[in-house]
This record gives sequence, C-alpha cells and structure tokens, in this order.
Amino acid sequence: MFDKPLSKLELPAKILLTLFILTLGLGYLAAVFTVYIGHKDADGKPAFTMKDVVVTYYGDRESTVLETISMGSMKPYYASEDEIETVIGWIDDGADRIGYEKDVAPIFKRSCISCHSSGGSESSSPLTSFEEVTAYTTVNTGLDFITLGGLSHTHLITHALMFLGLSLIFLMTTVKDRWKIILIFAAYGAIVFDVASWWLGKLAPGFAAVSVVTGSIMGLAFVFFFFVPLYQLWFKKN
Repeated sequence: MFDKPLSKLELPAKILLTLFILTLGLGYLAAVFTVYIGHKDADGKPAFTMKDVVVTYYGDRESTVLETISMGSMKPYYASEDEIETVIGWIDDGADRIGYEKDVAPIFKRSCISCHSSGGSESSSPLTSFEEVTAYTTVNTGLDFITLGGLSHTHLITHALMFLGLSLIFLMTTVKDRWKIILIFAAYGAIVFDVASWWLGKLAPGFAAVSVVTGSIMGLAFVFFFFVPLYQLWFKKN
C-alpha cells in the first residue's frame, strides 16, 4: 500500500483521501478557535496572551476564582462595571452571607442564574445560593484535576487517532523516510508533552507556558501532514 505514490492512486481513492484530509482540517481549525475562545479572557484582559494560558492551568494565586471569571469570561454578562465592583468588593470584605443576600444575590439572579442553575447551560457550576457562590471565592488555582483528567483523555485519544490517519496518508508521499520519522515523532511527542504541561502547570507557571510551544509544534506537524499529501495527490507529476 505505502509503496504506491499518492499521485498514482485511482480517482476514487484520491477523492476519499482528499475529503478526509479537508474534513480533519476543518475540525482542527474549529479546535484552535475553541481553544482561543476558552483561553482569551482567562486573565480578565482583552487579547490572547501567555498570561491567559498560565491563568487557565496554574491559576492566579493572588485572586479568587469568582474574581478572575468576573473580570474575564463572565464580564459580558454583568449589566455594568458597578456590578462587578460590587461582587469583588464583597469578596474582599470577607464574602459574608449578609453582604451576599443584600448586594450579590440580586446581581447573580439578574445576570448569572439563567445559565448557572439546574437546567441551564452552565449547570455544572451553579450560582444559586450562598454556599454555591462561596465555593468560588477560594484562591484561583486553575483547572481542577477532574476537568484536567477529562480534557487529557479526550485530547490524547482524539489527537492520536487524527494523526494516525494523517500519518498513514503521509507515508504514501515521496518525502524521505527520515523526515517522515521526524514529523511523526514531533506530532506524537507534542501531543504527550502538551498534556503533560497542563498537569505540570499546576506546580509552576512556567510549565503552563510550555503548552504554547507544544501546541505550536503540533500545529506545524499538522500543516505538513495536511498540505504535502494534498499537493502530491493532485499536482505532483508522475
């Protein structure tokens, strides 16, 4: 199978492999967009920066979870900056029940509970009571271990299968074997070290930043696996 160049495959095979590669490409772009949207507001400031990645995995040890997300991903849902300041001021004053019922509960009822309640789109993180809200007034240590576990097994399995399909096609290109081996090692190494950086990022912020490097290596490998086969399928001369 791998001895037959892509350019010499029959038309149905070319169409099948092309559609497979293009579909994976769309999926990869969607994944990159999802990662961008999920990280860009982590530090509560506009634009995606390295700090967003660090806050996602290591956290912001000088802030609480509620304060971080109020300044970041939840900020658009508040009616005004005054509401955010009220919530943060309540946290700074000790997050007591009286202040919650008087000042914070009305804000959350108006801006948050429609999603952060049973049946809402964010039902996994309810904010309908004092106890539920104060669970997020602890120090922000980034993603919890359960979430990391779920992300890790999904990332490892899906990316391993994606690059398996792309690698099998890439093996049919005329690229020299040593480059094929290097690119395959780069892709799978990046997958493993990317996930490892998430876990190590719980220990020190520098490890969290490693995920940007591993993600970039993975992206570069994907570019080769994407464009080289497409070129040889349709444009390379026999």
